[in-house]
Amino acid sequence: MKKGLKAVIAILLALTLTVPLAACKGNPEPVAKESYNVTFHLNYGDAETYVVKVKAGTRTSSYKASRAGYTLKGWYKEPDCQNAFAFTDYINADVDLYALWERDADKVTVTFDFNYTGAREPAVISVDSGKPIASADIPFCPRLGMRFDGWYKDAACTSAWDMSADKVAGHTTLYAKYAPDETVQRDEEDNIIYENVTVGVYASDLGYVNDLAKLASAFNKEHEGEIEIQVSSTAASENYATMRFTQTPGANKEYASLVPAEDVYAFAGIEYSADDWYKDATRDAYIDGVLYTVPVIAAVPCLIYNKQLMDVYNGDKALPSTFTEYKTLLDTVYAAEVENNADFIKMVTATNWSFMETTSYATFFQNGADYYTYNNGNYVNKWGDEESSSFADAVTAVENFYSILGGDNAERRPWDEYHDDVTISKVADGSAFMGIVSMATSAGTIGGKDGIGIQPISGLFADSGKMYKDSIPVQPFGFQFCKANGSATELAAAALFADYVSKHSDAFVESGWYPLRKAVAVSSVINGNAADSAAVRAMQKFGNPENFRVHDGYTDEKTVFYNVGWDHLFTMMEEFEFTHEDAEAFTATVKEYILGVLKGVTL
Repeated sequence: MKKGLKAVIAILLALTLTVPLAACKGNPEPVAKESYNVTFHLNYGDAETYVVKVKAGTRTSSYKASRAGYTLKGWYKEPDCQNAFAFTDYINADVDLYALWERDADKVTVTFDFNYTGAREPAVISVDSGKPIASADIPFCPRLGMRFDGWYKDAACTSAWDMSADKVAGHTTLYAKYAPDETVQRDEEDNIIYENVTVGVYASDLGYVNDLAKLASAFNKEHEGEIEIQVSSTAASENYATMRFTQTPGANKEYASLVPAEDVYAFAGIEYSADDWYKDATRDAYIDGVLYTVPVIAAVPCLIYNKQLMDVYNGDKALPSTFTEYKTLLDTVYAAEVENNADFIKMVTATNWSFMETTSYATFFQNGADYYTYNNGNYVNKWGDEESSSFADAVTAVENFYSILGGDNAERRPWDEYHDDVTISKVADGSAFMGIVSMATSAGTIGGKDGIGIQPISGLFADSGKMYKDSIPVQPFGFQFCKANGSATELAAAALFADYVSKHSDAFVESGWYPLRKAVAVSSVINGNAADSAAVRAMQKFGNPENFRVHDGYTDEKTVFYNVGWDHLFTMMEEFEFTHEDAEAFTATVKEYILGVLKGVTL
């Protein structure tokens, strides 16, 4: 293995080895075989066994066995189920595991229905039949602007359930009852009264603050004497803001300090339908299936190319749309141009945060190998699934990434926060054939240069046949509601402003930001007057917004992006040569890191 790759692996392993000692149990040791058998014994009657072949020095996944009338409680090391098996252990020998079952007849389900329009999904627990519900199993059910008033046996809340005395006889549904919070003023028709309500809104200054401030001014005129929105981008203002407007990954880390957006909207009487937004572009607005961010706009990366060089080397043929087509064309142009210009670059890009969080991870989900997905209430990495090709897909993703951006014939500019100026300049003057532009504020510039062509980034890292080949990575921005700041009335007023901004998000288009509300995008971008706007002309070539995509919302989303470390991937690419074995080694290390994060291990 080459020196550069060893350094990368050492960095990532150092991150992994910072876990508590208890989490490091079973670190891999030298092994004598390439693979071992893990045998799952269903542990009753004549039930068949299930055997999985596992690569030596790796982990196995739990087998989700089923048995009529029983619930699987776990896998154990012996038939009498005394010692549970830890699926974090590495497999360096053949292993026999035994199922522990619990009779379903001894358990019944209790469904807690939160019982109001816009409420999250009911909570479902399993309890012992014929016994009261344990207090530890009762879900917390706050409702903004309302006071919880107990659990009832019927949706109309006429018959109360006594938690200390009532016993569960069978499958049961209980309904939450609420009473109005007396601190919230309402009129005779139960509408919230807004009277001189001031709402502080923090907005990180990334090129959209002026547009947001203009919308606030227009909103304030419509609600004069009722609501005043005050937008600020100072660091101090974030501490007292009722609402903030920012990118979602960083905010997700602090989601426990936020009020779910769906709760605020329900309290304010605003209807929210996920169908109004581009679905895959707003996935990270949800954490554990709960909406925490009101989506508004997104930064959409794109490819730019020198039109003159494209005409010379591609002629009348269709522009490339798959990895192989891009690689073939890039290599052809480079081989010819470098003879006359030793400094010629086939592809140029930055290595800043916007690149890490969009373009670099596109290689994985375009090849069907997401870092993680939200599945049945859990966040999982599927690179180790025995029944899928996900690990091989991830290896392909790294290889394709290197083919496009690795070696001496591509340029990865040093960190240049918020700017794509050098990329645009080099492509425009012909010293580079293609470039990746990732900041929204560059849309007007590239749309106004006659010598630059624009391509969507879909297909750059994957060939046809991949499920998400045409996916386009985006960076969404939206509103979050701060739990500690502002009264319930202020939060409701903030929701009115958030709804107003999302419906008027065409105000951000001239600054290069793509509206995520479908109706707004269709009217202002897709069917917009391109002749009058360089930004719109550029954005119309960014690709189909139905293909915009982010990962599912997750609290440690940013940790995965930064500590998996596309700066480390770039370090690896400083090596001129690159092999399949290098890609496998790097991908295996990244997989272990992601699995550690998803299991809640501090890395």
